[in-house]
Amino acid sequence: MRATLRRIVVHGPAISSYFFEPESRLRFVPGEYTELYIPHANPDNRGESRKFTIASAPHASLIEIITTFSEPASTFKQALRRLQNGDNVQLSETTGDFVLPKDASIPLKFVAAGIGISPVLSMARWLAHVHTHRDMAIIHGASDKTAFAVAKELATANTPYVPILRHTDTAWTGQTGPLSGKRIMETLQPTADNLIYLAGPEQLVDSLRSQLLERGIASTQIVTDLFTGY
Repeated sequence: MRATLRRIVVHGPAISSYFFEPESRLRFVPGEYTELYIPHANPDNRGESRKFTIASAPHASLIEIITTFSEPASTFKQALRRLQNGDNVQLSETTGDFVLPKDASIPLKFVAAGIGISPVLSMARWLAHVHTHRDMAIIHGASDKTAFAVAKELATANTPYVPILRHTDTAWTGQTGPLSGKRIMETLQPTADNLIYLAGPEQLVDSLRSQLLERGIASTQIVTDLFTGY
């Protein structure tokens, strides 16, 4: 599906949100992802597309994706940086199973690393729109505190939200340190009737999942969203 770039929001030196207007309504469930195609000359071996979990809610007129930039940048990220308002891209149909359970009584614990907060934002925004409450708690880890600007609306919502800065910073008064199974258990205190959602870089998510399994969490309680190449 063709989509047009309408707005860019820079959250920090390495994190930005891109807002696209699809040519027709993109129907999706909060937590699903789309594939963004940007044709460009001489693409590297990673190609002309990337998968992004949608951060906006289904009722929004624009599709928001949140991305990070690092150096050296892939040819795709270079092409993304060159986009200007009014430029056209292609979005695929959405898919994914990192979605809310149909049973609204299940307590939910979310662990997001960096822009892994994207699906959580989509869910929270949708729940607010339909005036529906879910028993949710969120911890959000990041190596750069500008990442928390992406989720500033969560910090003012009724849902418990704990930002955790990986490194010590004299200007930061919140929690610090790496995400770990021990921290998840101590902060979120999940029980056997909870679902635990893990979203972030693939290696970290795999590690956290293993640590939770070692601490007695059942594999059926864990839902993952892996951000590859991040």
